[in-house]
Amino acid sequence: MAVRALIFGTDDLFPKLKPFYDAEIQRGNLEIVGYAEMKNGKITFYNAQMKESKIVFQIAIISSQNDFYRRMKMLESLKVPRNKIIDGKIFQVPNLDFQRFLKTGVAYGVLETKHILDITYTMTPRSYITRDKSTIFSFGSQSYISGADIDGSGIIEVKNFSALSWNMTFEMRLSGFHNYKNVLTYAPEHLSWYAPKEFFPPLKTCKIEIGNDV
Repeated sequence: MAVRALIFGTDDLFPKLKPFYDAEIQRGNLEIVGYAEMKNGKITFYNAQMKESKIVFQIAIISSQNDFYRRMKMLESLKVPRNKIIDGKIFQVPNLDFQRFLKTGVAYGVLETKHILDITYTMTPRSYITRDKSTIFSFGSQSYISGADIDGSGIIEVKNFSALSWNMTFEMRLSGFHNYKNVLTYAPEHLSWYAPKEFFPPLKTCKIEIGNDV
């Protein structure tokens, strides 16, 4: 069932985000019932025909690059719950699972390739999974990455307020020669003596963790 949405702002990012809103409308997930604009420090509401009126909505979507917080506080002053106020930039998450996002507050998406570009830096956490389900890449609040390739499979977790550069490669292909849990990294078949298997524990899923404010 489509969620009734108010769009706060047709300036700033709205032209860029509108195609993403339209895609969710086509999927039956979203119904835009009205708009809100700021005039003289106050919010004016318009219906879908841009006529001034009262609007009944379930969620409010803020279409703004740098003015999210102020608009959010204005909506909150009108008794709109914070969990019903959405940063419109999350609609740029590739293959966004919108219904799951509404339930969990996390924007889940699917990566078609093992290249990640996420410059949305929204308040909303994002979690991507590759199409083959071998790799998960997650971001906390306001974190972003300008572009990176993932070599291998595993889990990459970036926490909050981290800004990662471009042309990065996340090396996930730990082999038996580079398992840090081994007693030694020398290949067992090259030893001149028998090494018990306990010296070389099996590899687990590779995981890279990047903390806050990196």
